[in-house]
Amino acid sequence: MKEIDFLPEWYMAGKKRRVSYQRQYLVIGGLFLIMMLWSFAASCSISAVEGQVNIMQNSLDSHTTIAKKYGRYEQALVLLNERAERLKKLDTGINISAVFAELSFLASDQIVVTELEIKSEVFKDDSNAAKAESTKLGSGKNGKETAMPEADIRYKVMLAGIAASAADVTDYIAQLEKSSYFCLVVPGLLQNMSESTTTKFEISCYIANYIAE
Repeated sequence: MKEIDFLPEWYMAGKKRRVSYQRQYLVIGGLFLIMMLWSFAASCSISAVEGQVNIMQNSLDSHTTIAKKYGRYEQALVLLNERAERLKKLDTGINISAVFAELSFLASDQIVVTELEIKSEVFKDDSNAAKAESTKLGSGKNGKETAMPEADIRYKVMLAGIAASAADVTDYIAQLEKSSYFCLVVPGLLQNMSESTTTKFEISCYIANYIAE
């Protein structure tokens, strides 16, 4: 027995078109959803990459700043080292106040020092310099520390004054020779003043902070 379809052709064609449209809509919707998911994933990836780029840029800026500061500190350190070297060359290693104190301590009440000069001169070998020894001014004779100036420079003390008698001058010279501060003590002018025992004198010696080899 043959089944008779009473539905018209136009209805069946319309139904097929609707089914086809629905399938197309599902495919398009699926593609749209896939594109949305892909766009979201791409946005997340781009954001992550941008974040990493920003972090790297900030790190680079920070390291650049540190490098600039390091460069400035290095230049400042070089300048400080140069200044330290210049000051080291200018440092004579002589405690002038200690020299004055020793000269004053050795002088008796019968002696008045009127002139005092300390000058540097190029060191020359002298066989009479046996007493010269390394002594830090202001310390004891057996002090372990030393204040040595440049090897080719030594310092000469020249003083002049008035003493009550020539014996006082002789005693002062003897005290200078015994002192560990001075060496090569040489008397200069000895002159009586106005037919009295008062004596005008001049003495030269070296500060004993060098070694004669």
